[in-house]
Amino acid sequence: MINLVLFLTLCFASNPVDNWFEQNREVLSSNIKSASIHYQAKSQFYDQLNNTPSWIKIIFAENKKFRIAFENRIIVSDGTTWKVYNILSNQLFIQNPDKKLEKLLFVWFKLKKIKTFSAKKINDKEYEISFFETSNKARLFFNNNYDLQHVLIINDDLEIKISNIELKKENSIDLTVGNKNTEIFDLR
Repeated sequence: MINLVLFLTLCFASNPVDNWFEQNREVLSSNIKSASIHYQAKSQFYDQLNNTPSWIKIIFAENKKFRIAFENRIIVSDGTTWKVYNILSNQLFIQNPDKKLEKLLFVWFKLKKIKTFSAKKINDKEYEISFFETSNKARLFFNNNYDLQHVLIINDDLEIKISNIELKKENSIDLTVGNKNTEIFDLR
């Protein structure tokens, strides 16, 4: 009997990555969801990056619609056009989507896609996932309770640390930016 229990425990044991997906299944499966995070970027070769943690909020909706708010900028997409609004200068830039960035953003939109990433165990509290190309890797770090503590994304020289991750279901997405005095530049 003990051997059977041990066998079943090993067969159905999950790792912290799978546990995190299960804990957040409802949010990750919803049609409109948001992620509020702190991020910090650094580079050996580009010292102009602000190395202090910054706040960012991303709201995702179906059909490649999103709203990203960070520092003094807001970026919105209606699925076909991107609008980048600079709050300080009150300028709005309209442009075609960046397909590579859009692909990176929306891979996190569907739970089924996220779960296809293979998680390689580095140690009990650290896992590595690769997505798209081998140069795109993310390390997930878990605390003693196996809650996601932070994510480290490494791409060539750029390192981005994401922490204080808060996921939430949303009822709607606001795609409006600017005001009647906003200077508009159409770059399409």
